Amino acid sequence: MEILISVLLVSIALSTILKISFWKAKYRLIFSVLVGLFVMCVYPIATEQSQTELKWWLEDTNVLSTMAVIITIESMLYAGFCFLSIKDLYVSQKSKKFLVLEVYSGLLIFPMSFYIATQSMFYFTGTDFLIIAIFVALGLVVGIFTMSYLIRWLLPEKDIRLEMLFLVSLLVAVLGLVTTANGKIVYVSKNQFINYKEHLFTFVLFVVIFLIGFFVNRIKWRYFNK
Repeated sequence: MEILISVLLVSIALSTILKISFWKAKYRLIFSVLVGLFVMCVYPIATEQSQTELKWWLEDTNVLSTMAVIITIESMLYAGFCFLSIKDLYVSQKSKKFLVLEVYSGLLIFPMSFYIATQSMFYFTGTDFLIIAIFVALGLVVGIFTMSYLIRWLLPEKDIRLEMLFLVSLLVAVLGLVTTANGKIVYVSKNQFINYKEHLFTFVLFVVIFLIGFFVNRIKWRYFNK
C-alpha cells in the first residue's frame, strides 16, 4: 500500500509539473511559492496528526471513495486540456473553457505537500517541527520550479509535453482507483508468485524505447526541421 501511495504521489507531482510547464516562468515561480506557503500554513495541523490516524484515513471507505473521485476528476481535466491544446495548435481558440483549463494548475499537489510534511515530521523525530516545515517548503518551491524548467528544456516541443501529460494523467487516474480500493479482495490466488525478472525486463524495455524515441525526436527536431 505504501509503495502504491508513493508511486501515486510521484505521478501527481509529475503531472502538475508538466501542466505548469506550459506557463511563463514568473507564473511557475508564483505557483511554486504558493505551494511552499501552503506547507507553512498547514504545518501546525500536520503536527497534530499521528500515524494511527493517517492509517485510519487510508482504510476508511468514505475517505477513499472521495479521494478516488477527486483524483479521477483532476485527471480528466488534464486530459481535456491536452485535447483542447492539440486543437489550439492548428486552430487558435480563445474560449472560456480552454482558458480555464489552461490556468488550472491542479489541486492534488496541495494534499500531497501536506502528506510529505506529515511524513517528514514522523521521520525526523526530535527535530523542531517549524524547521522541518521550512525545509519541506523550500524543497518544494525549488523542486517544483526547477523541474518545470528542466522539463521545458528537455522537451521544448509543446506537443510532446502534451502527450506526456495525457499519459501521466491516465496513469494517475488508474493509480488513484487502485490505491483507493478498500482492500476487500473476493478471490486471491494462492499459488501466484511475482516474477520480478519479467517486471524488470518490461520496465527496462519501456525506458529504452522511450529514450530511443526521445533522442530520435530531438535529432529530427534539430537537424531536419530547420
